Amino acid sequence: MGGIGDEAPLGGIGRGEPVECAVRRFGQRMNFTCGRGGRGAPVGEERQATPLVPAPLTDLAPLLEQAERRWPRGVASISVSDPGTSRAVIELRERGGDSLIDRGASERQRFDGVTGEPLASPPPPETSGISATYNVFSSLHLLRFAGAPLRWFAFLSGLLGTAMIATGLVLWVVKRLPERQKLGRTPLGQRLVEALNVGTIAGLPLAIAIYFWANRLLPSALAQRADWEIRSFFIAWALCLIHPLLRPHKRAWIEQLQLAAVLFAALPVFGLGLPHSHLPAALLRGDWLLAGMDLTLLASAALLGYAAWKLARHQPAQRPQRQPRPARTTEASTT
Repeated sequence: MGGIGDEAPLGGIGRGEPVECAVRRFGQRMNFTCGRGGRGAPVGEERQATPLVPAPLTDLAPLLEQAERRWPRGVASISVSDPGTSRAVIELRERGGDSLIDRGASERQRFDGVTGEPLASPPPPETSGISATYNVFSSLHLLRFAGAPLRWFAFLSGLLGTAMIATGLVLWVVKRLPERQKLGRTPLGQRLVEALNVGTIAGLPLAIAIYFWANRLLPSALAQRADWEIRSFFIAWALCLIHPLLRPHKRAWIEQLQLAAVLFAALPVFGLGLPHSHLPAALLRGDWLLAGMDLTLLASAALLGYAAWKLARHQPAQRPQRQPRPARTTEASTT
């Protein structure tokens, strides 16, 4: 998907072609940002004065080759502001050094997006102590230094940690079930915990699925499109927290898990209508980044669907009723 504000790998784009965000370039991958209104490369006042008319994007291959000759480390990212218009600006960013401290301090080159002529480029920013601290912690958090195996290991470790917390929350409710059965009702505090468990454990994947759907369905010309994607996530999550208060506890679990499974599974199906972006095409050209996303969505859908199926079939074990103890009888001893 090449929506405004999206970030994805980029390769060479020819004149007049749509901005594709999942192709290869020289065997490397670069972050791509395409946007309007400041989401891509910043536009100067002289560019803002240019009449906004449709215009094809210049061929990026010569610009990338020129930048790679100048920068031994290569190109890290490319940004396009106002693509497909006369105000288009292309910005190439040098691949940073090996240190986490100077991330973001690389050199940049800007070009006219229609003619390919060089534009004035800002000097590399100086790395202050605050910026260096932020760069280190954010890079460690995002694993910018790690390769694919280490990132997958961190991802699986995060899933295990999440599963540990989720099972603890569920077991807290299950442990208090005998107390509720004795009372014949559910205390308010436990009812709130039940609703929060459903909205947090099942509702979070559902809200993430809504976020992905918003990324695909919101109009590309919508103002603050990226912000509305985030808002859709939090709106969906808030509804997932309210929903369990209005439905029986078990039904709320099943409904949210089923809906999340359907939405995740439908995302790759929706991609079949997009040229060069669907799963079979990605597999054929060996684009494992794009294919891995769809495969992960399908795996998530299968896992959520299996959880909903198991929960629907689950019958709580009947606690055996204690037999009343026979009354003690004392026999009178006779002498």
